Amino acid sequence: MYFCMVVLMAIVIVIIIIIIIIIIILIIILTQEIGRCTTAVTGDPVETTHLFQCLSIAIQQTNAVSFTSTFKLSESHIQP
Repeated sequence: MYFCMVVLMAIVIVIIIIIIIIIIILIIILTQEIGRCTTAVTGDPVETTHLFQCLSIAIQQTNAVSFTSTFKLSESHIQP
């Protein structure tokens, strides 16, 4: 019984990872398409690169906020 639950949980985790990978691939494809359309409108050939850079910065800022909010400061470390 325990072994079956472990195997089932492993399968669920693998499925979740596959779904996440598919979502990431779809986001990349969508971003490239938006970049192509923007390039067609503006005539600037680096619009896709700018779009990826903006997304990268937004992801990095979100990661920084998530990472820093995992720490709790004690009262002695807070300066007035």
